[in-house]
Amino acid sequence: MVRISLFILTLCFSSFVFGQVDCEDVNSNIAIGRHIQNYPIYEGIEMFTKSGLDKFYSFIQTNLVYPEAAKEDKIEGQVIITFLIDSIGVTSKHSVYQGVREDLDSEALRVAKLLKFDEPAKDYYGKPTVMCFTLPISFSLDDEKTLCKPKTNNNKGTKKLLK
Repeated sequence: MVRISLFILTLCFSSFVFGQVDCEDVNSNIAIGRHIQNYPIYEGIEMFTKSGLDKFYSFIQTNLVYPEAAKEDKIEGQVIITFLIDSIGVTSKHSVYQGVREDLDSEALRVAKLLKFDEPAKDYYGKPTVMCFTLPISFSLDDEKTLCKPKTNNNKGTKKLLK
């Protein structure tokens, strides 16, 4: 009986330790601990609706400044930023998941740190939950109007835009 109790206790502890999720290990939007039922609210609109994404990317485009040195060197690319949206909608633990060059990376990181959500993601029980968010920001010299739109070939829905 003691062996069985120790075995069960060991299983519970190992699933707790190895079941933790870190933004750096993930390429997609996931909930930490619980599944997401409702995505975060940004400026009064659910994040993954067309108008919600338009407002979200409009904010990024307005605040993003293409670094002059990168323009002069004709550097383009996509910077991928990961961060957490906590249970009150505040973003934290920002990091560059995939970078292009230091000046582009730091500019994308600066703008991501400005983001604030009205409401956090919610689980199936309606409780606020922490969410890992992956944000692709594209820097393009050809069309500066699409600086922050993610590059995708997928037209099957807005939820797949942010990979």
